[in-house]
Parts: sequence; C-alpha cells; structure tokens
Amino acid sequence: GFYAGVKGAMLGQALIKAVAFASNSAFVRLLGAAFPPAANSLPLVALAALLSGAVTAFLVNPIERLKILRQAAPPNLYASDLDCARAVLRADGPRGWLLRGLPATLAREVPAYGLYFLAFRVVADALAGAGAVPEGLRPLVAGAAAGWACWLPVYPIDVVKTA
Repeated sequence: GFYAGVKGAMLGQALIKAVAFASNSAFVRLLGAAFPPAANSLPLVALAALLSGAVTAFLVNPIERLKILRQAAPPNLYASDLDCARAVLRADGPRGWLLRGLPATLAREVPAYGLYFLAFRVVADALAGAGAVPEGLRPLVAGAAAGWACWLPVYPIDVVKTA
C-alpha cells in the first residue's frame, strides 16, 4: 500500500539528517583548514554541501529502496520493513542492497544538499544583516527558505528516481 515502508523511512530520516549536517560541518572545517583564504567563502560552503550530499546518498539509498519496494509490492508480500530488508539481502546481497539505484540517488542528493546548505547560508547571512527577523527565528526562516530552494529544482529528479 501507499504507506507501506514509510515508518522505516521516517525513522531513517533522523539518521540521514544527522549524517548530512555532521558531514557538512566536517567538510566545512576540513576545506577551511586546507584552503584558509577561502575558509568562509560561498564556494567552499557549496563544495562542502555537495560532498555532504554524496556521503548522505549512501545512507539514503538503502532506506528509500526498502520504502519503494514496500510501496510497490502486492499487499502482504512483506510482513514488515525488516522482512523486506531480509528479502533484498537474500536476492541481491549486501552490496546490491546498498548500491542498487545509487546513481539516481546521488543525482538527487548531491545537488539537493548543495543547494540546501548554500541557500541556508545566504539567507541566514541576509537575515542577520537586515535585522528584520528576530535572531531566534533566523534559523527557522533560513531553513524553510533552504528547503524550498533545494526541492524546487530537484523534485523532477526525485519523480524519475522513485518511478
């Protein structure tokens, strides 16, 4: 059914977002140390964001694959997300479960996170300079704008990926 596999995917989102934000922060630090003159530049922020999207794709791919398989399966084919994961592992092995469909996931995740973290930075900086939004609300507003900025151009890739 339509909601099959959603529970596991939603639980996985907490881990996915944690990895995305942690890897982005790590890449910003590493790139800033490697290229000190550009340490706080938008190109460095963009490169770190693109790299975090690549890292995140390796986690997103197997989680979304199970969700898609559960949603597309006839009713009662899989008793649970775990049952689906076991079936995939039996059929494709660990490598197949982790890597099948990865190019499409990379095609979506890399630009999405590149746009997200770059847009967040640009909007947060603009809000800090404008002073029109209270400081405590700036991350919320910048995050909402970044979410919109990253999904609008990437949504067509997502439609093709999950079709």
